[in-house]
Amino acid sequence: DEKNKAINFNEFLNKIYSIVTFLELNFNDTSGCYILYTNKSVDSYSCLLAILLTNKSVVPVDVKSPIERLLKISNDCSPQGIFIEKENIKEFSSKFKNYTLLEIPNSNISIIKFNDVSNIQIKDLAYILYTSGSTGIPKGVKLSNKNILSFINWAVNYFPVSKNDIFCSVAPFHFDLSIFDIFVSLFYGAKLVLFNDETIRNPRFMNQLLEEHRVSVIYSTPTLFSLLIKYGKTERFDHSALKVVNYAGEVFVKEYLIQLKKHWNSAQFFNLYGPTETNVCTVLPIPNEINETFSVKNIGLPCQHCSCKILVKNKSIHKLSKGLKGELIVTGDVVFEGYLGLEKSSSFIEDVNHEKWYKTGDIVKVISNNQLEFLYRKDRLIKKNGYRIELGEIENVLIKNKNISRIGVIMKKSGEKKLIHAFCETKSKFTINDAIEFTKKHLPDYMIPDKFILLNKLAINSNGKLDYQKMLKI
Repeated sequence: DEKNKAINFNEFLNKIYSIVTFLELNFNDTSGCYILYTNKSVDSYSCLLAILLTNKSVVPVDVKSPIERLLKISNDCSPQGIFIEKENIKEFSSKFKNYTLLEIPNSNISIIKFNDVSNIQIKDLAYILYTSGSTGIPKGVKLSNKNILSFINWAVNYFPVSKNDIFCSVAPFHFDLSIFDIFVSLFYGAKLVLFNDETIRNPRFMNQLLEEHRVSVIYSTPTLFSLLIKYGKTERFDHSALKVVNYAGEVFVKEYLIQLKKHWNSAQFFNLYGPTETNVCTVLPIPNEINETFSVKNIGLPCQHCSCKILVKNKSIHKLSKGLKGELIVTGDVVFEGYLGLEKSSSFIEDVNHEKWYKTGDIVKVISNNQLEFLYRKDRLIKKNGYRIELGEIENVLIKNKNISRIGVIMKKSGEKKLIHAFCETKSKFTINDAIEFTKKHLPDYMIPDKFILLNKLAINSNGKLDYQKMLKI
């Protein structure tokens, strides 16, 4: 892990099963979930697997997110307990009532055990992954054991990896990319090197660790890989052990993709596409030579564990055929069970055979060989550094500030960067620093606007609604 501690497989199994025994002794055997509010480490990895082995659901939450967000998630999923590092207990335990504090033996992690868990029944779920919600409340994506196994079985059969490979875990546990690192390496009993957030923020140190551990399989976002190229002096390190390089979450800038392939010329590159609700549903092996005709928006072909079609004008469903354009829809065992607390969702559509399809919200075009090219989003959800961000969630948080009477949030591009701009109709004494401090208390770092524009009055269109087009021109 990040503290350079190594643990062999038998020790690891013993650690997991000791936590399983601890949970069985201290919690009832009814259905439910646990929040995992910890940094990435051998201890937290062991806790994650122990939760699954007790047939409960794991709810990984970003430890950098503000306490208000943790409270919203806790209120939504009613966990039996929260796994938390001992050094963080004082800061957060005062926010909860009627609980017992349990210390896991031989671990730096404790559990806030709730004594009055509500009757929310969570059955047959492996994960609940919270993503940005347009209403201002994080949205819980329900992933069943069937969903996770469908993805693992596909990945194991698709990628050229084995028990001799050395995987690295780059994505945090609350990010769906981590499912590949955790379970494909575990399937083979292969070595897994855990990279924490501090490591990932230091491109040169990360390059050093990739060399030091002879990592052969890596999966991350294009943003991180671009940082390795720009600031990590990648050419100074020996990464010849790399065999499989997977990326997902956003478009890879062509310039940096070419440079990375040049340095990591021993590896096969794959572009993996799919929202949290489907994990990976299309894949594109990247050619050895990237020519002028190569499109970085090409997301490849549907994976074998799902089916993809095109929804045209939100009405008719069509099979993939060259030139067709519309919203990508997906069905199969990998597609999620729904959102927690929402029995019905407009995110699904049924075909004439009553088969349920998930509407991704991504507009795509079918190009040659039935490959798919991503065009744009149909809603106000954006991807930034691999994270899904609903601009509406930022608006719903900011409008709760008594000094803001109207709010409009947009995304603007500056070269290769995506910047979030928040336009606030405010009272005179309200400052940009006030806005920044307010958002820090309610939103994770990756959702805080890059720029605040304070105005006496926001532009309104002829329908009496905010004029986002005028904001884009400012």
